[in-house]
Amino acid sequence: MHQLKGKKKRIIILIFLFFFLTTYNYNQNIIFPYFKIEQIEFKGDNLIEENIKNQIIKELQNKSLFFLKKNNFRNLLSNSNWIESFKIKKSYPNKIIIILNELLPVAFYSNQGNNYLINSEYINSNKIYSKENNGLFKVSGNYNSIKLKKIYLNLKLFPDLKKNIYEIKYLNSERWDMFTQKTKIQLGRYDFEKQFKYIEIILKENNNIEIIDMRVQNRIVITNYE
Repeated sequence: MHQLKGKKKRIIILIFLFFFLTTYNYNQNIIFPYFKIEQIEFKGDNLIEENIKNQIIKELQNKSLFFLKKNNFRNLLSNSNWIESFKIKKSYPNKIIIILNELLPVAFYSNQGNNYLINSEYINSNKIYSKENNGLFKVSGNYNSIKLKKIYLNLKLFPDLKKNIYEIKYLNSERWDMFTQKTKIQLGRYDFEKQFKYIEIILKENNNIEIIDMRVQNRIVITNYE
């Protein structure tokens, strides 16, 4: 008798689960009337594009907090140039908190008279460069993210040199020029770390240099101001 009752309970539970899951999948686009989202809070939203934030807010309108999943946001946030990762926190009965982990700006570039930020994956963005981003240098020329990443990571090893650079320019000859306020530095197509090591030493010893030419490996030509 007890075994029959146990079997009946299991059958009832299975029927209930089947009905519930089938009903949910079939009606997944119907607005669930409980725990409707009324408050949306972003945290860490310093650089995310406003149009993407607005799309997220629009997407969440009249949605139920109960059924909301991380995948609801993944496609929208993947369109941003600044989101590295994110978390979702549900605060019942009606609030959702979206916590963003953003990439950092590493430099900026110019286009049609405006300056825009480059993120830490070395990708150009449409985010306007502002005074809050002081300390970044300008990148110009026909570069790509791979070339920029290579020179930037090497330059980071020499912080005293990096803080004095205000522009790096990629030339058609497939090499870089760098500029401080006083000195033009013509880099060669070889070991950046080795070049930066010598440049840092030279600039510390002589602040009256107009040009440092390192285009030919194992040869440095220095031109001083007259």
